[in-house]
Amino acid sequence: MKYTAKTKIGKIKYDLKRRFEKGERLSIEQALELYFQPKSAYTYLTTKKLMASLIRTIRWMFGQEGISFGSINKQNQYGIPQTEEEFTYFINLTYKQVKGTVRNVSYFVADAKTKGLLPNMKSEKMLISHMNGEDKNVSTTK
Repeated sequence: MKYTAKTKIGKIKYDLKRRFEKGERLSIEQALELYFQPKSAYTYLTTKKLMASLIRTIRWMFGQEGISFGSINKQNQYGIPQTEEEFTYFINLTYKQVKGTVRNVSYFVADAKTKGLLPNMKSEKMLISHMNGEDKNVSTTK
């Protein structure tokens, strides 16, 4: 997909995306130093929030193109995973987020059922594979 930028922030976003497409790995702090060079604590904090937002937008853009993008190592660098180690880190992180979301939803549904708020909600079992190959039953709702 081709994107265009009309603002300074948009140009930074698309430049960052091009860097990631070329295989660069950057943390939020490294990207801050490249584009903003914050001099005070206030500008550092505000530009750090802005950079995190740009990274989320870039993640969405890559997702629309069917490309895996996210945090790929323990140094909190972002990029497109290219090695087995990067993919393993990326997949484990994504798995933990999804697992937590499914678990939280099942807790919320169970709480609502005990209060009589969801009388027609049905539960079903769902298999979620662990990274080590074991299967574990997780209750979900429909």
